[in-house]
Amino acid sequence: MLSKIKLLEAILHNWPAKALSVGCAIVLFVFYQTSTLEERFFSVPLLVEGSGTMVPTSQYPKMIRVTLRGNANSIYPIINSDIETFIDIGGASEKGTRHFPVQVRKKGTALGVETGVSALEIAVDPMEITIELDTRLSMFVNVVPKIQGEVAAGFELTRKTLNPSRIRTEGPEGLVRRYTELSTEVIDLEGRAADFTVITRVVNPDPLIALQGESIIEFYGEVRPVLIIRSFTAVPVGGRNLEEGLRFAEPPECGELRLEGPQNALEAWNPEGNVFVDCAGITQPGEYDLPLQFSLPAHCRVLGTVAEASALAALNRTETEEGQAAVNEMSLQIHVTIVASQAAARKEG
Repeated sequence: MLSKIKLLEAILHNWPAKALSVGCAIVLFVFYQTSTLEERFFSVPLLVEGSGTMVPTSQYPKMIRVTLRGNANSIYPIINSDIETFIDIGGASEKGTRHFPVQVRKKGTALGVETGVSALEIAVDPMEITIELDTRLSMFVNVVPKIQGEVAAGFELTRKTLNPSRIRTEGPEGLVRRYTELSTEVIDLEGRAADFTVITRVVNPDPLIALQGESIIEFYGEVRPVLIIRSFTAVPVGGRNLEEGLRFAEPPECGELRLEGPQNALEAWNPEGNVFVDCAGITQPGEYDLPLQFSLPAHCRVLGTVAEASALAALNRTETEEGQAAVNEMSLQIHVTIVASQAAARKEG
């Protein structure tokens, strides 16, 4: 019993000095441990969490600077993405400016590292975020194509469709109501001369607005030749299948010819040799009513003709190879009436 008392007296003897010595030792230990720690810096995205009725309506820092401090063996194996920073706005219920602390969440490689003076310290900058909140709103808006360039000469874009033609947006009410339609990425028409399909995307006009669902859009364009109406005057009319020994006394002529068709085709078309009457079956001189016929490019049609009153051509016999007398001297003529009605005209080729 005496020895225990002596031991206690020995411990308490000059105890302030002893306590000061122990305190100094602890401070020196902590200082040593702290001075040997290393630091690592990187930035991670700031997440805004909370499924309430409020959403941010003002810009805020998208990245947060993270400082890891600890032993090299503790901080360097940690993958950046295993440190998440976030603010929780789920508890907010009114519009206005609010302040939220930046919180840290560890996962993956950061979970096995203990925090403490000698293990791992995590600091963030900034530590608090100030944002303005507005009511969450979701609505559908129309999608419109953003087109540039011109189709090939002689063609036009006659129809365009988008699938889907509407998309749902979600975000702060003030911003969402500002955009009643959204455009696609640029769709180039330059030089196109046929129908085409392009896969494009909807352009998000503001990062605070979320596009719900699939933002990929299919654009279909229908390209057709430009149709024009072209008139030809004093069109010569040829004769086909004219029996040997017969000829026109006067070359027949169509006063005016009006055609409708693709611009490129009609601009390149020459009526000479392509407007004619079929004389097959005519074996004797005389007057005949023969329909006008046409050799036209594809997708062209005759709108009408105006035949001159004198468009009666005489077929006269010519001298045969056997040396018979020419019928011309006997004044035997066959008149051909050129009919210029739409019902009588028909296409060839």
